[in-house]
Amino acid sequence: MNVSPMTEAPLFGQRIAGVSVPPCDGGEILKRMSPANPSRLVARFGVATHKQIDEAVAAARRVQPEWAARHPAQRAEVLIRAARLLEQRRAELVNWEVAESGMLRSLAEMHAGWCVDVLDFYAGLARALSGRSVPLGSSKLGMVIPEPYEVVVALGPWNFPLSELIWKLAPALAAGCSVISKPSELTPVTSLIFDEVLIEAGVPPGLTSVLVGGREVGAALIQKPDVGLVSLTGGRATGQAVLTATAQNLTPTIMELGGKSPIIVLPDADAIQVAEIIGNAVAYRTGQQCICPSRVMVIGNDRRRKKIAEAIHGQLSSLTMGDPDSTDTTLGPVISTDHANALRQVISDASKRSIRVLGGETVEGAFVHPAIFLADDKTDPTVTEELFGPYTAVQAFADVESAIKSANRTRYGLAAGIICGGDTNGAIDIARKLRAGSVWIDDYGTIELELPFGGVGDSGFGRELGMEGLESFVRWKSIHLNHGSAT
Repeated sequence: MNVSPMTEAPLFGQRIAGVSVPPCDGGEILKRMSPANPSRLVARFGVATHKQIDEAVAAARRVQPEWAARHPAQRAEVLIRAARLLEQRRAELVNWEVAESGMLRSLAEMHAGWCVDVLDFYAGLARALSGRSVPLGSSKLGMVIPEPYEVVVALGPWNFPLSELIWKLAPALAAGCSVISKPSELTPVTSLIFDEVLIEAGVPPGLTSVLVGGREVGAALIQKPDVGLVSLTGGRATGQAVLTATAQNLTPTIMELGGKSPIIVLPDADAIQVAEIIGNAVAYRTGQQCICPSRVMVIGNDRRRKKIAEAIHGQLSSLTMGDPDSTDTTLGPVISTDHANALRQVISDASKRSIRVLGGETVEGAFVHPAIFLADDKTDPTVTEELFGPYTAVQAFADVESAIKSANRTRYGLAAGIICGGDTNGAIDIARKLRAGSVWIDDYGTIELELPFGGVGDSGFGRELGMEGLESFVRWKSIHLNHGSAT
């Protein structure tokens, strides 16, 4: 493949059983425009056909038993080689992440390095996945052993196209699964390139495939009877659609969905520290991340709330909006002009409800200025709904308990934060009471490979990363051995 987004927009097909398959004659072609420059065509993609979906599933089912039968060290060696090969193609992958998704070049560089780390991490854990034995008296022994799901479907998002996909692929391959990837139709190129990397690293042709297309392709794929597990990163509505589709065959699912993540600011927290932590997190990926801290809960009076809000606004106002390819840019575009228009409508609607807005100045195209909503109503949409942009709502609470109750009074439960001002013991107590899969104290949004990540409620179920992320791709079998004397 090895084509550049800087030249004339290339045409991509599918990756099936280790081969790049060109688009079918007369088939549907998707076009991807640059988020930073909506008039610029970045790439074109053929849509996977039903025949190609069947071919990918059949190949995965056929090849997987041999892969699962390999010694874990052999699977680990392949992942290690993939990590080294990914490093060699890092510049190419970064270019595509910037061109397709509008990700800042500095962020794309960081995530490319992180993808290498994920592969190395699960290469190590491949050799650590084990069962256990359970003595059951003098003549009986129980054994619990892990068995991989045969065919896994990985449904990836557009905000972090490659890294979120590798979160799924690396542990699944380490566990002994086959994987068919269906990346977002907005950002599929890095997934196609990574499949080339896997084949070159020694993954058996057929063990992995990449299918490109919209919801119709994903729906057709996950309803195949041979699919044993579906892993999705996406929004709440997509999660509901996937569950409806997988219910037909009772296919297990892992879901990392959206969030409306709160940060509780305790009375002694320094306003400058608060602004740095929250401002950086809100601006990260232009707010297009499921853990964006979009609810700031200030313990104190309205004067304290305004001080914190203005400090965050000052931090966000220092950002430089512009071309994501420029090293001077610190705030890039959102994924599309349509999404930017939806975000601009949020500000317009909030103003009609007489909500004070800091920032949010109008700008053209797929760019939006960060905004802070000073909403008093605890049920206002800026407080309850995931907006998926560089927006946050700041509210005041009389005490910690009322803030905790409000933080937990949501259908989401992916992430939360606490800025404690030195009260670490109090912060730990609060963290235990928050209904969230991850809680940060005096920090926010750092992802550690060693720790599991996932949510509760409408933020999904199942876990990625950590040993738990590896165990998500296996089923546990109990074996009962009677080794007593025959009678």
